[in-house]
Amino acid sequence: MSEKTIKIPLYFGQIKIIQVKDLKSIEKKYGLHSLHGMEACCFRDHKKNGYSTYVIAFESECNARQIAHEALHEVALIYEDRGIKLDIENDEPQCYLLGWIVGECHKYLKIDNSRL
Repeated sequence: MSEKTIKIPLYFGQIKIIQVKDLKSIEKKYGLHSLHGMEACCFRDHKKNGYSTYVIAFESECNARQIAHEALHEVALIYEDRGIKLDIENDEPQCYLLGWIVGECHKYLKIDNSRL
């Protein structure tokens, strides 16, 4: 398992990017329901002190589609926790956050875009 934790600018909390051979280890570590058949997942991991960690995990080598897919879920979780409504008529703030998450994933993860 390899992971990187980064502070989220403006929205507080942190994002943890994880890449593992098999998501079963994530399921076990965080006490999640079955991730059988999934290649990636994301979820919140709130701390007792109120600090939020947003976990985004991928199996083996992931691809750009998986990163974009999970990153958008993370944006929704962050916005929901901050009480911010997603606004389809003014989506620049969530687009910037989405771009930041995708960029951080691309800096860190082993990516195989031959599976697009």
